[in-house]
Amino acid sequence: MTKHYGGQEKSRSTYSSYFEPLKGKIITVYRGGPESKTGYLVDIQSDYLVLAVDDRKRNEESQLIYYQLSHVKSITEDTKSNSSQTFAHLTKELKIHKGKTFADLLLTMKGKNIQINQGGPEKKVGQLIDVLGSSYFALMTKRDGAVYVNIEHVKSVSEYKKGDRSKHDSLLLEQPSYMKCQSFYELFHQLSHKWVSINGGGSEGIEGVLVESKKGNFTLVQDSKVLRLQPRHVKTISLGAKGSYKPNNVKSEEKENDYKQTEEKIEEKLEENLPKKATTEKQDEKKEKVILTKNFRWKAK
Repeated sequence: MTKHYGGQEKSRSTYSSYFEPLKGKIITVYRGGPESKTGYLVDIQSDYLVLAVDDRKRNEESQLIYYQLSHVKSITEDTKSNSSQTFAHLTKELKIHKGKTFADLLLTMKGKNIQINQGGPEKKVGQLIDVLGSSYFALMTKRDGAVYVNIEHVKSVSEYKKGDRSKHDSLLLEQPSYMKCQSFYELFHQLSHKWVSINGGGSEGIEGVLVESKKGNFTLVQDSKVLRLQPRHVKTISLGAKGSYKPNNVKSEEKENDYKQTEEKIEEKLEENLPKKATTEKQDEKKEKVILTKNFRWKAK
């Protein structure tokens, strides 16, 4: 669809400029699937575009979706709607994240709760904790902890505003620990000989022990299965089994509950081993018997 003019950056800018006439108009990105959305083309940069999806039926604020152009298969203009569109009113309420490239855009969203992709098994929600160069970024998720995402495979990104945001905000009450490497390939090198989860859910999801081999290739060993892979084809990778992450505050609560249960069991055992107390009848017999008369008081023998 695009013509190549020598360099990759020049090719990107030429491709994005092809859609400049559509800026401010109603378009549909993708013709089907979870990534397909209809909205106003707000902005277009060298390798991504910004789509404002206006949901007036639910009276919600317009959602901004940032699509990476290298994945966009089709863009369709709605000429009928564009004849009476109200884009000028919409732009006054929008706060757009901007960057020269898609990686620069992600830097402006650092610390935000974001959603990667619009649906399906590749969709992920979490807090963007760091962008490491132009190759990958770290996303803190509730179930898998720090997930490292290959920027090249991200189709779209948007700020997460649906549901209970406090569940995701609570993840960063403590300082998250994550791995910082110069490239996605270097990250694989650091994760070598560790149990990792690759590509999240779906048919491509798998986990096992990562082993580095020759010529920049890696193998993933799971029982009798051996998968050969290259880092550039991997979409996401995280340390540990899928869904096994527990924040420190959850771990401390579990430890406190374990301590309480242990103390209760010890107290029960101690009570069982204590000698039984004498009955009240025997205690009454040992007491002195005192006889009282009108003028005298003495002990009975």
